Amino acid sequence: MKLKRTLTAAISLAALILTLALTSAAYAWGPITHMSIVLMAGEKSRLPVADNLIGTFVTGSTEPDIGVLAEKTANYDVYHDPVFVDALVAVANRKPSPEKEILLARAMGYATHIKCADIVAHAEKGYANNKVVLPIEKKPHHRITEFIADVLSYSRCEALFKKCKINFIDSKTLIEARNEYAKMKRITLVSNEKEIKGHINKHLFIVTTYMTVAKYLAHDKPQIVSEMDKLESDRFEGISEDGGITRSVNNVLSFIADKTLLAKGKDRRNIFVRADGFFAKITKKAEEKFLGAAEGAAMELSDINAVKKIIRKMLAEKLEADTYEAIADRFFVNVILGDNQTLAEMLYLAEYPTVANKTAKIASEYSAISSAVMKRVEMKRLQRGK
Repeated sequence: MKLKRTLTAAISLAALILTLALTSAAYAWGPITHMSIVLMAGEKSRLPVADNLIGTFVTGSTEPDIGVLAEKTANYDVYHDPVFVDALVAVANRKPSPEKEILLARAMGYATHIKCADIVAHAEKGYANNKVVLPIEKKPHHRITEFIADVLSYSRCEALFKKCKINFIDSKTLIEARNEYAKMKRITLVSNEKEIKGHINKHLFIVTTYMTVAKYLAHDKPQIVSEMDKLESDRFEGISEDGGITRSVNNVLSFIADKTLLAKGKDRRNIFVRADGFFAKITKKAEEKFLGAAEGAAMELSDINAVKKIIRKMLAEKLEADTYEAIADRFFVNVILGDNQTLAEMLYLAEYPTVANKTAKIASEYSAISSAVMKRVEMKRLQRGK
């Protein structure tokens, strides 16, 4: 009976994947938000996969970003092509059970990422590209907005994450799908197994680090998470006609409910490269420590104290610079290592060095905020001394 139910779900899944791969509505977020969108859709309607495959479905929703979360490669364009979903389905249909159903569930995750969750954040009017989070110049910052949404998504869905096992695609299966994709597109696509495995591991490390930091903030810094929630209270409805998380979730639900929706359209996604991002730097340090051994690095990155230690070493190497990326790096340092700062102060202190020379007023405000923070830190130090 259980096998029959699984096979029935797989047949429904294959039809749904085709629908998702053909539609143009896509909304992009960070890895935790991508997974949470699937989980929130599952709260409202039963997902078209067996319960033991939900973890695979959820993990698959992050995997088109293999090759971008840790490094920019041509594979990003491959994995974000709806035809790659077709390739995954074709490979799955040649496999026996349960491998077939497992890969179909993963393909479902790929499809929801590409065509249900990528344009709200990456479109011209997308949420992450337009949400104002920087307090001095009143500007958006894509990476900071995505990170805050990830932290809030983890806090919202923590109980759901505990019920599903996160598991990533293996290199041989990914290469099978790449070969199938190359055949469908009539192109040559070189696949080096060691290199592909390295890309998968980097993606695993990045997602693990995001989850570790988000869990730490949710449990140890609830006030900051509350302030994040207030800052991005519009993340569900969005700030433009492209919508927000709610629209992404509803888009998934609409395909589950109506498999006849096959509307085609231009993919308006803009690729946002995080090749030298803060979290990629953290994972690189862990890789170097364990000489590329995936298990050791993953364990290291699942420990918040180990992550903090890596960040402190990065600070000793002069992480800060006068760039857009440095604003995000300083913000992440403030959030993870900061003590007795409000979210507004963390953002201000992160942005200040990049715009410090613009006006005397900024310098004055920075001095006042820094002084207030230092007084609170000193007060806490004295209290600990007692």
